[in-house]
Amino acid sequence: MRTTKQQRLRKRILTIVVIVIIAAMAFAYIIPLTAMPVYATPETPPPPDYGTDMGDFDDSTLPMPGDDDDDEEDLPKPDLRIIGGPITLDVGQTIMIQYLMENFPSGTFPEWQSTNERVAIVGSGGELQAVAPGTAEIEVFAGGQRWSSVFVTVNDLKAKGISIVVANDVTKTGIGSYEVKTTEVIRLTATIDPKGAKVDKIVWELADDTVAKLTPNGQVCDFVANGKGQTQVTVSAGALSDTIFINIVESGTPIAKIWEIFRLVLVAVVVIVVIAITLNLQKQKAEKEKARQRALAKRRREEAERRAREEAEMEQQRDMREPRAAQTEDRETMKVTGAVVGAGVSAPPEGGKPPQPERPVTLDDLD
Repeated sequence: MRTTKQQRLRKRILTIVVIVIIAAMAFAYIIPLTAMPVYATPETPPPPDYGTDMGDFDDSTLPMPGDDDDDEEDLPKPDLRIIGGPITLDVGQTIMIQYLMENFPSGTFPEWQSTNERVAIVGSGGELQAVAPGTAEIEVFAGGQRWSSVFVTVNDLKAKGISIVVANDVTKTGIGSYEVKTTEVIRLTATIDPKGAKVDKIVWELADDTVAKLTPNGQVCDFVANGKGQTQVTVSAGALSDTIFINIVESGTPIAKIWEIFRLVLVAVVVIVVIAITLNLQKQKAEKEKARQRALAKRRREEAERRAREEAEMEQQRDMREPRAAQTEDRETMKVTGAVVGAGVSAPPEGGKPPQPERPVTLDDLD
């Protein structure tokens, strides 16, 4: 009986627990659903319109860039530009173009170009030279791209002065004053300051044409002195002019020229004396060498003759010794032969005739 009541109690408790669990789960699920707001399906936004003006650009509509894009945006942009505005030069003038070049790869150099090289030319380093009057545009390139340019105006070079230059061999007596001899011709040259400036027609004028005359040829003029006197020469080009004074004296041999001639003669004499002494010394040396060679040849000849005489004497002595040796040998033979022959003959009787002198023994006697 107790067992049945206990079982019923357990079932009721288990049922209650299950109901509580189910209620808790339902409460946890239903409440959030009722509290969640209802959302509409979001529409896909249209692609951003970047436009042609960078001022309309909205980077908030761009997708998030990757790491590589961030690196590219962080790199500074290259820049190449000419510093300064339009340039004005005179013909013949040269300047360096000032420019700024930043953030280019190493080994990148600017390249220059003139749109009118008859007016102005530009070098590889930006050297700008004015050639002729006119205008030109100087452009600078780098990496195959044109970056900047500057306009150049070239004006005619204006002359500031004109002067007469006299040949160096003319005697100068003061500032702008010279002295020449009659019949002498001197060269005059008109120089323009600055060099290369254009001037009007150059005109030469002579104050007194009775003592001299002029032969002009552009910037060059020959002055011919005809007689004694004083005159002046003037050169002009537009508003510019210059004048020199010339004093013409009788021609003669000045002391300076006499001294110059004397020096030349003295130098020539010294040179001739030195040459003569040198030749004489060489001649004496050659004669001494010839005498030495002759003495040496004579000694060699005497030595050869002496040796020849000695050889002849030795040969003669040899020839003389050979007959004597032969005679001595014959005598020894005769003595030996006579002794042998005499030993076989009876001695003469005593008191008889003395023996005959021995004769030479021949081969017949031996037979």
